[in-house]
Amino acid sequence: MDLKNKCYAGIDPGGVTSSTAIVIIEDGEKYKIKSVYAIQPINFYGKKVMRKFVSFIIKTICNQHDNLFITIEEAFLKGAANKGFLKLIGSVEDKVDVDLFIAPTSVKKMVTGSGKAEKDEMAEKLLGYPFDQKSKNIIKKLIKEEKWDETDAIAIALCGLIKEQYVAS
Repeated sequence: MDLKNKCYAGIDPGGVTSSTAIVIIEDGEKYKIKSVYAIQPINFYGKKVMRKFVSFIIKTICNQHDNLFITIEEAFLKGAANKGFLKLIGSVEDKVDVDLFIAPTSVKKMVTGSGKAEKDEMAEKLLGYPFDQKSKNIIKKLIKEEKWDETDAIAIALCGLIKEQYVAS
């Protein structure tokens, strides 16, 4: 499979007090951030509405990209409440590759070399990867505004990209 121009989605599931963030990165000579979505915490909408909204965004993303690889932080898949999400993933699996098993410490370790890195340290390390200038500016803005959920989602997508390239080589 040609990995050039493949898109990678990273999902940081958030929770009761933190936003759910979804990022799309396009592979190429330089990585390009195509989209950044941030969804208010569960308490803002309620669990049911939030799950439906996240599902809607994922379906929309899957319909827009034929060559998509999704990486989701593992914590999102805990509990019976996420059976509907797994069903959604099953319904789009013919269009996307899904890696559901990346732990937060694994993301930190892949990006920074340490599984104990702080969110701001991990966000700064993202600037060392070959993103195009516009994407680096997006990352810098997110760091300045301390939007750690969004930078985490970038790191999660980047891990999917790195992991797939390593497996393909």
